[in-house]
Amino acid sequence: MSGKRLFFYAALIFSLLLADAKSNVLLAQSLKNTSEEDRLTDKLFELKEIKKLDKELKKYKANASFMTRETPSVQSPYYEISVGYNGPWHYETRYWFRIKNSYVNKEDIRPYLEVLDVVSGNYISLAKFRKAHRN
Repeated sequence: MSGKRLFFYAALIFSLLLADAKSNVLLAQSLKNTSEEDRLTDKLFELKEIKKLDKELKKYKANASFMTRETPSVQSPYYEISVGYNGPWHYETRYWFRIKNSYVNKEDIRPYLEVLDVVSGNYISLAKFRKAHRN
């Protein structure tokens, strides 16, 4: 086998191994994010606002639906998740939540959770949101 051909095969094998290693890292990161998203969704479902929404939707044989809008990145450390009704023709958002990824694993996320105030367009704390939206 010629030297050039041997070099080509060695380079090919190396690039395949490198690509496989990178894909394993990406897969591990993806699984980590998914499990964080699952934990976050479970915790959001425990909020009284979401339980109330789910109860309202059950009257129409529907459930509260969660949609991850943003995941943490270099530009932003937040998970942004909308909660609403996912109908056959459109998605109706009732709540926009965000939380820094460093708080997702806390036992109680409520002190760290922010809700979008649609009037001002700003995120506010869950406590402030609840105070402003008492029924």
